[in-house]
Amino acid sequence: MLPISKVLRKSSPYFEVTEADDNTIKRLGQVAEHLAPTENTKPTRFKFQIEKAVLQPLDDLNKLFAQVNYTLSPNLQKTILKKQAISRYAELRLRKSDLVLKPTGFLDLTGIKSLLTYNSKEKIFHARIMDYYTIHRFLENKGYPVIVHFVLDFQLPEEVRSQLELDMVLREYQEEALRRWEGARGRGVVVLPTGGGKTILALEAIRKFAVKTLIVVPTLDLLSQWKEALEVLLHVPEVGILGGGKKTVHHITVATYDSASLLAHQLVNKFGLLVFDEVHHLPSPTYRLAAEFSLAPHRLGLTATPKRYDELHHDLDLLVGPTVYRIAPRLLEKNGYLAPYQIQRIQVSLKPEEQTRYESHIRIFRNYTRRLDDIEPGWQFDTIVKRTVFDPDAREALSNLEKARRVALEASGKIEHIEKLLQQYRDEKVIIFSRYTRVVEKVSNLFGLPLITHKTKVSERERILSQFKTGGLSKVVTGQVLDEGVDVPDASIGIIVSGTGSKREFIQRLGRLLRPQKEQAILYELVTESTLEDGLSRRRQFDEEDGGS
Repeated sequence: MLPISKVLRKSSPYFEVTEADDNTIKRLGQVAEHLAPTENTKPTRFKFQIEKAVLQPLDDLNKLFAQVNYTLSPNLQKTILKKQAISRYAELRLRKSDLVLKPTGFLDLTGIKSLLTYNSKEKIFHARIMDYYTIHRFLENKGYPVIVHFVLDFQLPEEVRSQLELDMVLREYQEEALRRWEGARGRGVVVLPTGGGKTILALEAIRKFAVKTLIVVPTLDLLSQWKEALEVLLHVPEVGILGGGKKTVHHITVATYDSASLLAHQLVNKFGLLVFDEVHHLPSPTYRLAAEFSLAPHRLGLTATPKRYDELHHDLDLLVGPTVYRIAPRLLEKNGYLAPYQIQRIQVSLKPEEQTRYESHIRIFRNYTRRLDDIEPGWQFDTIVKRTVFDPDAREALSNLEKARRVALEASGKIEHIEKLLQQYRDEKVIIFSRYTRVVEKVSNLFGLPLITHKTKVSERERILSQFKTGGLSKVVTGQVLDEGVDVPDASIGIIVSGTGSKREFIQRLGRLLRPQKEQAILYELVTESTLEDGLSRRRQFDEEDGGS
């Protein structure tokens, strides 16, 4: 689509064409008076003539003038329809956070009624902005002329487009993923393991489509990483930033999910391509506004696993598009793109005193659930959560469940295994993960290891990771802060001391080890046997054939 920069109005029917092929000039001559004295005169000047224009369908006229960077004003379009004696048509306009459809005459909207909300007072329909293309296509297929009261100008300016050049060669699977995404009209989710090169794939999509692009990321670290990738690898001359106290919008812009959703109403028709990094964040009630309030026809979602426990990942089909490509870590390992790896589960026993505390806490919880079986047969876990509002026994049950879980996750026997593993892999790079900050701090203090948690200042974190990368440090212990959105240097050994039941968390921690390297990577899970942690471990294990999703 060429940028449309000028509006042709009934009151100012003159227009100029600088560049157009002979066929376009000929077609314009059928709806306008050719004013240029010779064929070689540049620019070619015309005077629009309604009497000639009414002999052609409005849709054909709009497409013709779009080719020469013009759009017909809504009033001019209505005048043409009136002269054509067409009494049934639709108007589409933007109003705050809605798309508004105003019908003239009776329109059969049966096929899109689920997308529309009727306003009887104004006799108009409201819809989500992102449904514009579905609605427009439906009306066109019905044969109804459509008057659009806004301009879609997504093409990158030539001075930006000419500078885009990717300094990387795509791997075979990246090329295939891009082909499938393009084949789906530039809409859909690509599922690649951490370390599989999602950023490079997206940079090539931006280069090929050459439209104004918004990249949405979950963290400030990723905001900086994307900005650097766009400038260094793709040669984008100026990158806009929305987030971290900055608010600049350029043709290619990077935003946090917080900023993109907060400013969604201001970005409605500014971008033709949306790239959602870690797209599993998008379906949340607030973040989804970044997609729902956008007119971008093209959308690319990137993630290691799209699934969410609240099942909202099913909404990605509407917000971004279906999953168009996925590949498992084992296949990338087989082709040498990721390190060979294995996952080892180490069973840890509770000490007698820990066992007593664990059983005491879990007994209180289980006694409550047995009583609940009589009160609400078929109850779900959410049932207990809801009952905490009015039932003190429910509150006590959940409190003891959490205490039991902590006893299991923080079993002292795990420290002994950590010590053995650190001795075994004295010369290897090792990352130790824990769900709880106090466990991170305990392990750090006991073994004299540098730690990274949410409390660690950015400058200190960067110093530790830099030394880890260069070999100045070979061991790091961390909380959940490194699970996502931080560029972590290669490591060959990972140790999960405690974690949640999240498959995504497990895959992201595995991904911290899966960079191309010769030696085998090993991820150890320390699991307290015969406790709730057994269940958590089983829940976070993933099917390697489907890439963990």
